[in-house]
Amino acid sequence: MPELDGFEMAKILFLENNRTPIYALTADTSIKSNEKFKSEHFDGILHKPFKISELEDILAHVSKNKHSNDIEACTMPSFKDNVSHKLKLPLEIMNKLLKIYVKNTKEDILKLNEAFASNDIITMGDIAHKLKGSSGTIFRNKTSQSMVDIEKILKEGNFEHIKFSIDAAFEDTLDLENELLVKV
Repeated sequence: MPELDGFEMAKILFLENNRTPIYALTADTSIKSNEKFKSEHFDGILHKPFKISELEDILAHVSKNKHSNDIEACTMPSFKDNVSHKLKLPLEIMNKLLKIYVKNTKEDILKLNEAFASNDIITMGDIAHKLKGSSGTIFRNKTSQSMVDIEKILKEGNFEHIKFSIDAAFEDTLDLENELLVKV
């Protein structure tokens, strides 16, 4: 917005005690950005590029909860429910695929850590590229963005932040694994 950014607008609405749901629309999928949106009075984030069905989900969610003043009551469906819906797969099959993804991703992140420890730039690049694709396919934006960051760091030759990106991807994978352990 030309006069003020979304963060300033969200703060103004919050200070005026206006509980209109606010969703950020951004192409930035970095961890810092997601954490900032969560801490700055936003109710959710819609990452670009997005599918119409994602916007429809948010609109349906907001309209269902439009009379609620309790932000906690406005929770979005779980990650596995969203992915199952987006990919048009039964939840049972989606759970199996996500478990395979978690297993393979944990193994790849271990290999990525080993490549980092031995300064094997080629292997780090190969694994980061592979994980960027697989995580993007199932909408794991945090992992996908971490891999984009690693590829960029490798091209620039400044390796000091690679470990942070590896750890962020591993944390995101553990979060998914924990969600899969929750009974449906």
